[in-house]
Amino acid sequence: MPATLLVTHSMRFSDRPDVLSWMLAGRVADAVAALAQTGCLEALRDWITDDCLARSHKLDPAGLATLLHLLVKAGFVDRQGEQYRWSEHALSSLDFIAIELRLRQLFAAGGGLTAGLRG
Repeated sequence: MPATLLVTHSMRFSDRPDVLSWMLAGRVADAVAALAQTGCLEALRDWITDDCLARSHKLDPAGLATLLHLLVKAGFVDRQGEQYRWSEHALSSLDFIAIELRLRQLFAAGGGLTAGLRG
């Protein structure tokens, strides 16, 4: 089997290539991390407009709208009219997401996960 077919086959979910999901995975993780760093993680547990979220956390409305749009498309955030909140799947995973964000900080601060674990 040619290498390109092998790579394509290894990235299949439900019998269809999902290369875009793989490409966007890092961006989605960055978007969730940005929401956590700006204090929006908890605010999105309940329905809230992007305007209210931007004002209450002193964020650029256009940048926040783009980020929320990405997270809606990725299935992490639900949209109802002008209001947003974490999807049920994301809500059930917030503890795991918080752990991943802490590991990400350890990795960034210490030059690697092992260095972060050693303090």
